[in-house]
Amino acid sequence: MSNYGATVVRITSITKHPNADRLNLTSMYGNTVIVGLETKVGDLGVFFPVESQLSEEFAEANDLIRRKDENGKPAGGMLEGNIVTGK
Repeated sequence: MSNYGATVVRITSITKHPNADRLNLTSMYGNTVIVGLETKVGDLGVFFPVESQLSEEFAEANDLIRRKDENGKPAGGMLEGNIVTGK
């Protein structure tokens, strides 16, 4: 892929992750991609090429920045805020 644009892809195969019980693997454009256990063949996903960077606005709008609830327990997100914001 010659650009850093995201691509919507259909999941065509899933294999077990060899070193993780809560993750599976799939392949997109020749890259091995980690997916959750809930991912099924036929699902749609968004593929971001290696070296892509998500904007802070996109990450916030899609609840990707890790956060905690009022009790200090994880409540969403998968990216550390300093990775997204550079802070």
